[in-house]
Amino acid sequence: MTPTDASASRSDLYDCVTRLASPDPKTRSDAMRTLVLADSRKYDPAIVEGLVTALDHNDYEIQEWATVALRGLRGNPEAIDALWDCFRTDSRHSVRSCALIALGHLGKGLGPDELRALYGERKDHPKDLVLESAIRWAGRTTGTPEMLLALRGIQMAEVARVRREPRLQATILAALARCARGGLAGGTLTKPWLKERGFDDLLGKLGETRIARLIAEEAARNAQPALEGLEADDHTESLVPGMPLDDAVEAQHIQDLAEYANVRLREQRTFVRDRALALEAKRRAQFRCEVCGDSLGDTEAARRYVQAHHVEPLSVFGPDVQQNLVVLCPSCHAKMHAGVMTLERSADGVRVVRREEATAGSREASSPVTQDSVRDRLLALFRELDADTQETVIRELLAIAAAP
Repeated sequence: MTPTDASASRSDLYDCVTRLASPDPKTRSDAMRTLVLADSRKYDPAIVEGLVTALDHNDYEIQEWATVALRGLRGNPEAIDALWDCFRTDSRHSVRSCALIALGHLGKGLGPDELRALYGERKDHPKDLVLESAIRWAGRTTGTPEMLLALRGIQMAEVARVRREPRLQATILAALARCARGGLAGGTLTKPWLKERGFDDLLGKLGETRIARLIAEEAARNAQPALEGLEADDHTESLVPGMPLDDAVEAQHIQDLAEYANVRLREQRTFVRDRALALEAKRRAQFRCEVCGDSLGDTEAARRYVQAHHVEPLSVFGPDVQQNLVVLCPSCHAKMHAGVMTLERSADGVRVVRREEATAGSREASSPVTQDSVRDRLLALFRELDADTQETVIRELLAIAAAP
């Protein structure tokens, strides 16, 4: 049996590296799990080389897990050299991007001249992951005047392009801010130097309260060699095993935007809704509110006007099925969420109960219960049933009455 924890021996790890080439996905997955969970101090050059080779695996999940294992080898010269060799000699886009991500976590990034050269190869492609990763980590790992000028040159070249990519522009902005932040904290940049060279926009960003605090914290860590490598406010989780690389880079783009805008993102629960079901519900209602009947004359506009609402909310595990959907106009939908009206199920479908009715119902419920009131309520409910259900209820009542 293959060990799957830190107790794996070096010979176990050699075996795991070999089994990464297995055609069986489970065998590969178990082997990579053992490698990732093992004590990285047991990694020798052969194991590091095996992990770097795994970056070129056809199984993207193996690629991603190998990157996770390698990015924890800070200070390991064999890993750094092997990753640079992988980046410079491999031709696959995802492999080069993973190598840059691992190197970034090891505190290494492209130099200013290499970064300019890579931008010179810029593809008219919305997902140039290699360029994005290179810019992101260059700004993070190198806070020098030369790097800042290189990033500013790339920013100006990108602005001058006819076809620009907003995501890459956001990455460049965030990299500029990170580079300047690191340079000020490390003493390689000064505010007068930034002022002289026209970085007024960047100075404004660096003067924001939160950014100023981060610079002070980073300067304090730089003054304590024992704290080197610690990040007090690190939102750069650039790769999540099992998440496609494109999705991981898109998530990092969102973090770049948030960081530059000085916004802190918080995790929220989200519920997956079937959009096809919602559209079918709207068509069934002819794009008309099922409460007030309001609609727009233009069908194309009406389909964006009305909204599908879950009678039993998904937050309390209501089902995402047609029977649990009702179509509402924005006004009725807002009233529903404000508690002005609620929905009840009946044999004929969904019934709207306005707050006044609900209040009256509670007053009635609070009054003394008599046999007459119970009978009247049962009859009212009975009348709401369809004919077949009424017949079934009558038969069951007769059976109860005939029982001894």
